[in-house]
Amino acid sequence: IPKFRAWLPTLQWMCNVSAILFDEKSLDVYKLGDTERVTEMSVDQDEVTLLRSTDLFDKNSVEIFEGDIVVQTKTQPTTENEKIVGVVTMIEGAWLIINDVDQLACYLWSEVDENEILGNIYENPELLEVKDG
Repeated sequence: IPKFRAWLPTLQWMCNVSAILFDEKSLDVYKLGDTERVTEMSVDQDEVTLLRSTDLFDKNSVEIFEGDIVVQTKTQPTTENEKIVGVVTMIEGAWLIINDVDQLACYLWSEVDENEILGNIYENPELLEVKDG
């Protein structure tokens, strides 16, 4: 069963999805970190951005979702970049880490690389900004 998160731009909330109601074109969501689900609500599908789970976990056992900002570190010597920081995106059926600033891309999954979630593009866009100097 695929898992999803939802970004609610009007509330600036990242939410878990508890149900997708295709007939009603709505989602039942609750705010991340709200373990008692006191903020559970139904929202129109047009009011959210749905983000799929990759079914992969980072080095801290945190599930990686589309839109997460991930740093991938090479754990074995290579001639490629030792680190890449980018956004998790699916392209042509493969989960990739895309860094538009440095024009880099690599596969999210690798037996020899280590991933760590830094944040996501909705709540932490500053993680992708170019640093001066």
